[in-house]
Amino acid sequence: MHEVENYSFGHLLKTFRKQKNMNQQTLALKLHVHRNTIGGWERGERMPENRGTILEIAHYLHLNEVQLQQLLEAVFVIPSPHWTVPFHRNPFFTGRESLLTRLGEMLSARCDVSSFRACVLTGMGGMGKTQIAIEYAYRHYSEYSAILWVDAATHETLSGSFIDIIEQLHITVEHKDKQSVVIQAVFSWLASHRDWLLIFDRVYALEIVKPFIPTLYNGSLLFTTRLPNFETIAQILPVLSLSFEESSLLLLRRATILSTSDQTVPEDVSAVIQNIVSMAGGVPLVLDQVGVYIQQMKCSLHECVQLLQNEPMMFFRKRSPHADYPYPITTVIEQTLNYLHHFNPVSSDLFTFCSFLASAAIPDIFIREAVRFLALEHQCILDDSFQYAALLRNLLNSIYISLQADTQSFVILPLFAVIINARLNRDAQKLWANKTVTIVSRSLDLIGISQIKQNYECYFPHIQNCVALIKQWSIDSLEANQLLQLANITTATYKPLDRQNWIPQVGVVKVVAADIA
Repeated sequence: MHEVENYSFGHLLKTFRKQKNMNQQTLALKLHVHRNTIGGWERGERMPENRGTILEIAHYLHLNEVQLQQLLEAVFVIPSPHWTVPFHRNPFFTGRESLLTRLGEMLSARCDVSSFRACVLTGMGGMGKTQIAIEYAYRHYSEYSAILWVDAATHETLSGSFIDIIEQLHITVEHKDKQSVVIQAVFSWLASHRDWLLIFDRVYALEIVKPFIPTLYNGSLLFTTRLPNFETIAQILPVLSLSFEESSLLLLRRATILSTSDQTVPEDVSAVIQNIVSMAGGVPLVLDQVGVYIQQMKCSLHECVQLLQNEPMMFFRKRSPHADYPYPITTVIEQTLNYLHHFNPVSSDLFTFCSFLASAAIPDIFIREAVRFLALEHQCILDDSFQYAALLRNLLNSIYISLQADTQSFVILPLFAVIINARLNRDAQKLWANKTVTIVSRSLDLIGISQIKQNYECYFPHIQNCVALIKQWSIDSLEANQLLQLANITTATYKPLDRQNWIPQVGVVKVVAADIA
């Protein structure tokens, strides 16, 4: 990108408009705004509300890619009067329009002051919660008297952010080293001012953050977190996967195959990237990393598809330290597993177990039997195994395993299964292959052959997957022999399913056209 710190948006707009011999009134008519709006932009009194308006300006002024980027960059560095957001605006931000609209309705400073203006963006790591908060701050900066950012990851980052806030607000505090004094100083300022926005990013532990949350306020609060339960503090807005169309645009924009102004994906390109987008599961961080790899390595989309199928880990082990979110998806998943392990070691093991299954819907009984098996391994005492299983299902549903409510089954994104397995050494993989075969065999034994035949499509991919594990790891056990016999019965009775719908063995990636809408 070109450095444009010396040029304001208004200066650039006026320069580009005059270069095209277009007056303010003509541009205003094309944009369906009042002429005074154009004048206000050029004088720096206000800014366009969203990227779409800037793209329209670029279209009507026939700006080239460099000029458009200059306009975008000029807008991205415009702060509110009191502004501590530590990130530049993301020029590749894609989608989330309905969520941002809803967020605006819940947090807008124009709302009734008596209304409860607090919201939490919750979802699994890599879903772009922080990016949504950043985008919201830049779009709505003119509505707030102050936009204050708090890194809520640890007690230390919370304290450091509050010190940054008092410096930005020019609050005089005698003892900055005393946390209670700093917190009270910020609370006093918030209590005496209106229409501010306080953003708590990366909330990992609510008990650490609570002392920093004002109880009486005349502004808005926004939180980002992976925690599933936040109702007592704020209204929840779940951050879900991007749609196929949004995923495609983000990937191609990040790879610089499309410009940030392009709004549609050519049909021939869409067909090529379908496998890439499906494997990414609508997770923005994954799409971003793949796009960056394509852009940096100058590889074609066809080459990218082959690499993802044969060597997917090369895309995800590293990430630029200069990125706003410097962690690769592998680190995010590692953090997720550590969080699950902290909750209960059974929960992180359950996640690993799911990664060794076929990339088809996972029957609920597999989860239940896995909980029983793993709990005994860890010598956990379960007062109610079904209640505990339900608790784990709710937890997993908020991470990388989604619940299919109509069939009471679970689906793990195939790419994440590969990443999880890649972190294990060969001995650990063999151990987990044995555990998977044992748990699946015991689950199917509980179901019975008649039920298996009635729900053939549900169980057959996992039976075949276990057969592949048995052969790959030379597993010789009672459960393995039972599964091999069951595989022979089902294969002889029924026509095998389309094998593109499941992963035949660990470490071999089969592309799954999963529904990521």
